[in-house]
Parts: sequence; C-alpha cells; structure tokens
Amino acid sequence: MQNDFVSVVKGITISNINQFINKENGLWLIQSSGAMPNMSNTSQVDKNFPVDFTSVKNEALPVVNCDSKTVWSKEGCFVQQVNTFKDENIWKYCGLSKEDEAKVEKLAQTISFEVINTFLNARYYFSKVDGKWFLVFADLRRPCEA
Repeated sequence: MQNDFVSVVKGITISNINQFINKENGLWLIQSSGAMPNMSNTSQVDKNFPVDFTSVKNEALPVVNCDSKTVWSKEGCFVQQVNTFKDENIWKYCGLSKEDEAKVEKLAQTISFEVINTFLNARYYFSKVDGKWFLVFADLRRPCEA
C-alpha cells in the first residue's frame, strides 16, 4: 500500500490536483492570519496552490524545530503512513460550526498518509475513499509563526 501511494502522490501536479479532491468531502485548507488557525473547505484549488511531490521520499516525517534556521529537522518532501492530524484536534480552535467540526473530526479519522514538503512549509493529509486516494486536508501555516 505504501509504495502504491508513493507512486500516486508523485504523479500529483498543479494541473491535475483537483482530481484528488473528493466531491463529497472537499479539501479543508488550514491557514493562519495571526495566532489562531482558520479552516475553510473548497472543491478545487487554483494555480497558486503550493504543490510539489516530485521528490517525495518514503521515510519518517521531519519535525518542527523553531530554534533551527530551517524550522524543520530535515529538508525535503517526505511521506509516512501515519495520522498525527486526528490527535491534534485543531478544528476545535478554528471557529467552525458544530456541524463542520463534526464533519472534520470524522474525516480526520480516515487519514492514512501524511506528506510534508519543507520547502513549501506545507503538510498534506490523504485518505482513501472508495478505492481512490484523495487530499482531504492541507495545512499551509508556516511553523513557528504566531
């Protein structure tokens, strides 16, 4: 499953990324304008969406280190079969409606893979729905900035 996913994710580009957004769930974008994160749902992204998985490596994800110059413990694009998102409960701090909060919490449980691209300062979360991989969350916040 891991190698299959890596093959799929390497083929995702800005020209085809909208095919990897599930029509029913959409893509939840996590951004920040200040100290509090905010979340919004979209059914498609434009050409300015940060995406580059061409050099993705199947190895442990980097961790944030606010004391380092690069902010990350290592640089590059990495994929790991983990789901740290479900335990972060970030949706509880985004001012979502109770209905959206419940949708996000349920969707968070379905994540199978995380991809971090340190050059884009972005984290991507993927779930498999009806046998197809979809990007369900994208955390576009720059680490260590309030």
